[in-house]
Amino acid sequence: SEIDSGSEATGFGHVMPNKGGLCIAFKFWDTGLCFVNCHFAAHVGRFEVRNSNFREIVGQLHVGLQSMDILNQFHHVFWMGDLNYRLDFGDTDDKL
Repeated sequence: SEIDSGSEATGFGHVMPNKGGLCIAFKFWDTGLCFVNCHFAAHVGRFEVRNSNFREIVGQLHVGLQSMDILNQFHHVFWMGDLNYRLDFGDTDDKL
């Protein structure tokens, strides 16, 4: 019950839908659930841009109570998608 959905574009000019997030939220019995799927900025070295994408989605994607962000109004938030974070293990050939 109480189903709601929303989206937030974080792409070029914050209007292009190539990057951003969308969610669906609902109550299952007395438990608030929110499912977020996102696509963050790509490429090595864009760590801060990806963090900014996350903050923008959390702050601007309004579902349920419009005065609260999605992280603070639901019992469980399931966050998934193409986060584009990169792991750098350095030169692993020296360690083999």
